[in-house]
This record gives sequence, C-alpha cells and structure tokens, in this order.
Amino acid sequence: MDKFLESYKDSEYVLIDEIGMMEYNSRKFKETIRMVLSSDKNVIATLSKRFVKEFRNKGQIYHLARDNFDEIYLKVLSQLER
Repeated sequence: MDKFLESYKDSEYVLIDEIGMMEYNSRKFKETIRMVLSSDKNVIATLSKRFVKEFRNKGQIYHLARDNFDEIYLKVLSQLER
C-alpha cells in the first residue's frame, strides 16, 4: 500500500483490482479507497457485486461479462479520452 501511495500523487489515472470483501476489511485499504474516490483522479476499478450500492454514487458502474467485454471496453475508453 505504501508503494501505491507514493506513486498515487503523480498519477492521472488510478487502476484498482479489486474492491472485494477481503480487501475492504482492511482499514488502511478502506481509507485509501475513500481518498482516491474523493480525489480528482480518473479511477478504473473492479468491484465486487456486494459493493455496487455503496459505490454507485462515485461514478459510472458497468457490469462486465464475457459477452459484453468489447462494448464495455469501448465505453470506458471513450470516457477516458474526454
């Protein structure tokens, strides 16, 4: 986590794989996630279904499945290009 926090300051984008039960039980991880999501950084994260309600007001949430991977990829890419 310390390595992440060092590089976070100079990053335009933050990629998080994944926000799940095990990770979210860590106090430091939870605090870091809250900090990242309240920043002006562009965040792409994978999210356990259990957390959709908690994070839905933080941005666009997509349900990724094998049959829609290409479609979601293009949507995310177009948002990043803005």
